[in-house]
Amino acid sequence: MKKNITELQDVILLIAKEVTNICEKNNIEYSIDGGSLLGAVRHKGFIPWDDDFDIVIPRDQYKKFLEIASKELPSDFFLQTDVNTKYYPFAFSKVLLNGTSIQEDFSKTAKVHHGVFVDIFPIDNLPSNKIVQKFRLFENSLLKNLIWVKCGYGKLTHSKTVKYNVYKFLGMPFSIDYLKKRRRNVIDRCNQTNSDQCFIADYPTPFREKKWYKNYRRYDFNNTTFFGIADYEAYLKKMFGNYMELPPVEERKVHSTEVDLGKFSNVNKGHNE
Repeated sequence: MKKNITELQDVILLIAKEVTNICEKNNIEYSIDGGSLLGAVRHKGFIPWDDDFDIVIPRDQYKKFLEIASKELPSDFFLQTDVNTKYYPFAFSKVLLNGTSIQEDFSKTAKVHHGVFVDIFPIDNLPSNKIVQKFRLFENSLLKNLIWVKCGYGKLTHSKTVKYNVYKFLGMPFSIDYLKKRRRNVIDRCNQTNSDQCFIADYPTPFREKKWYKNYRRYDFNNTTFFGIADYEAYLKKMFGNYMELPPVEERKVHSTEVDLGKFSNVNKGHNE
């Protein structure tokens, strides 16, 4: 993986450009997120050992993105959602590159598209009432874990744990489609409330401030630019603490274990050289 990380990042960047081009052409608000925004601020591009790319889109804009991307993405790309892929368990979508493969132990046995990808997360409202908030988050977490296990995620890494087998047992009476429908209902109910905070259903904490997603600016990123929330400092402090400090060497890990870039190997050969 180490010697191929730059090639992999070039392919991920190819996907990210396609996704953000669709957003910008159709006036869809988006922000690079997580380690991608951290990389833009701290490294002007990818974190050197990072092998993923995150984009967030407010829920109303996210629905628009799914509708348009399903029609406008070129044939080299595949938009994967929990609707068009039965064993895909997440409440967010991925845009993957056909003809490539990236494997993680957590998802290796799942019957999904395993191409190199970019994650696109919807931003959802978080109920302001603390009791309702806790109940909705509990429902969401329970359903998320039931769906992950039923879809075949975690077999190689968690199948011998008590927690995994409890979820496996609890999920037995229900179909994957039923559990996904219940989760969508929980998220829809969250979005029927107004509050100052928001969250990502699959990774709800730390909570986010809705005001962050009102102002955006461009960030330099590996010889291109992407939009991100303007108040990066407040966001990165909440997510990463002292974000300009590099983590210890032993924590600088890639997520994937096996990568095949197919015809997209050396996609930016001139840049790599």
